[in-house]
This record gives sequence, C-alpha cells and structure tokens, in this order.
Amino acid sequence: MKLSQKQASILATEIRQRIIDSDSTTISDTLRSKIEKFKQERDVLIEKKDKAEEAIETHDKKLTAIVGKDNLKKIRKYWDVDNIIEELEKANIPTIEAIENRIILKAMFVSAEEMDKFVNDLVKEFTKKKKVTN
Repeated sequence: MKLSQKQASILATEIRQRIIDSDSTTISDTLRSKIEKFKQERDVLIEKKDKAEEAIETHDKKLTAIVGKDNLKKIRKYWDVDNIIEELEKANIPTIEAIENRIILKAMFVSAEEMDKFVNDLVKEFTKKKKVTN
C-alpha cells in the first residue's frame, strides 16, 4: 500500500483520535493522587518561601536603623559581621578631599564667626524672594 504524505497525515489523525477515544491514555487514580500530593506540597513550600522572603526583607530594613541610611549604601546585607564593622569604621574616616576642603575653608577666614557671617550673608542673598513682574 502506497500512501501520499496527505493520506498518511489523514490516517495518523484518525489513529490518534481512536487512541484518545479508547481511554487507554487515562492515568490511574494512584498516579493522579501522587501528582495532586506533589502539587499540594509544592504549594506549601512556595508559600513558606514567600513568607521567608518577606521576613528577610523586613529584617533587612532593620539594618538601616542600626547603621543609618547613609552607611547602608556602603554595606551589603550578606556580608559577615567583620566586613560590616570594617566598612562602618572606614565611613568615620574623612576623605582626603574633605580634609583639604576643611583646611582651605579655615584658611580663608580669621575666625569661625567671620566664616559663619559670610556664609549666612550669602545664604540670605540667594534665598531672597524675588519679585516677579509681568
């Protein structure tokens, strides 16, 4: 018996439909039960995972209260205690640029009061409300 590609396709469709109709592909109740049990257990685990992730996120927010918002940017929550402490200690050391700026600022004025007056005058000048005219 010679068949064309089209005839073979039609025959395959008929055979497939008869297999479906014969109920020979129906899974057993035992297998169905095992699958249902697996799915239920997985759903419970996912729920626990979601709750754990929420708890971790809430817990991580406590680190902000402990180290401060500015220091939090420099710290990784997964670091060990020594790394966190080391980074916090580094945060208390001013940069060379900050020290240089402070030296220059102090050298510009005879006293702290003179610097405060100068800075306050500039702040007032820049924060004055300007009249808008049409």
